[in-house]
Amino acid sequence: MAIALSTIGYASLTLGTITVTTKEIATVSIDNLNLGTLPARSAGSKTFSNALSLAFDKAFAAGTAVTIKTELIISNSNVYKGFRSFVVQVKDGSKVKATLTLNSPYDEFTYTIGTAGETKTYCLLVTYATDATLLTDVVLQLSVNLQV
Repeated sequence: MAIALSTIGYASLTLGTITVTTKEIATVSIDNLNLGTLPARSAGSKTFSNALSLAFDKAFAAGTAVTIKTELIISNSNVYKGFRSFVVQVKDGSKVKATLTLNSPYDEFTYTIGTAGETKTYCLLVTYATDATLLTDVVLQLSVNLQV
């Protein structure tokens, strides 16, 4: 009799339901990152001030560490083939937090939330050198994912 009761108890435990609730960590905003037309055989840089904005949800308390995963999206490979060098730096003031290149388009860094509900912004510095091709309508695309 005791064996039958423990088996029934075990069966009822494994047939229970599990509810998973997810919360959005932050709202991510990325400005239009248009480099425009770049002449052949040229080099330069362009800074996009406060181009990446993360508005953290108030549900995440101060002191919560967030991993920010950034990726350079190459949607038009013909444009990117026209670069001899292409580097995007995600900067917090003078500190470089992530570096993305054509050969290494992914990087991540950690940010600790200072106050619940805060908004954190980052600048993007794009440094480039072009090949023998005139590049037109060069628009940078960036993907950002957050993980607690």
